[in-house]
Amino acid sequence: MKIIHYKSLLSTNDLAKKMAIEDSPHGTAIIADTQESGRGRIGKNFASPIGGVYMSVIIGDCNGVVSRQTTVPVTTLLTVAAAVAVIDAIKTALGIDAGIKWVNDIFYEGKKVGGILTETAGDSAVVGVGLNLRTKKLPADLPNAGSLLSVAGDVTTKQVAEAIQKQLLDILADFDPQAILDKYRQRSILIGKRVLVTAGDISYEATAVKISDDGALVVEKDDGAKTALTYGEANLIIRN
Repeated sequence: MKIIHYKSLLSTNDLAKKMAIEDSPHGTAIIADTQESGRGRIGKNFASPIGGVYMSVIIGDCNGVVSRQTTVPVTTLLTVAAAVAVIDAIKTALGIDAGIKWVNDIFYEGKKVGGILTETAGDSAVVGVGLNLRTKKLPADLPNAGSLLSVAGDVTTKQVAEAIQKQLLDILADFDPQAILDKYRQRSILIGKRVLVTAGDISYEATAVKISDDGALVVEKDDGAKTALTYGEANLIIRN
């Protein structure tokens, strides 16, 4: 498994997309100690200070890897697979159980410690992962941001990146959409909880009911109406 390491990049995803279009091998991982212009889902900035895992994995012929078995959008399934891969890698490397907040956030002890950004690049795709492994300085404007520093022990960012790469490629080598979705559901931190849904300019409270077979989050409003979310945000409502 090829890994290319950089001290700093504007964005690992941007470089990985360029390399994917230039036919870099499937499974190649780009890793950086920091990113100057890291980004998350919906164009949000993704802070990338020293101590985190910032990586992107090239998925060659993503349609061949994923779409031949299901009608679910490739980027959705790759994001689901990556979330499971990150959870498994954290368990393997650190011995702890993290959770997944639909659709692409990794949580531990109530704090967001990582995120995933999947993007297409021609016939390929890149799966970007950011994980606050040894991050000491967290963004002041993100009160729910957390770090795995207290449980990281002597595990290095490189070791965690290698574990994520291996887990993701193993999942894709023997791809079973239903099995992956089932594991994704098992690690969800939202199901059965009250959430604040934000979709465009609309916000409302609801109860997260399930994750459907196409990766949507199904929520039930207070009037009993159910909605399958394919975009937007759903955040836990915590009341004292």
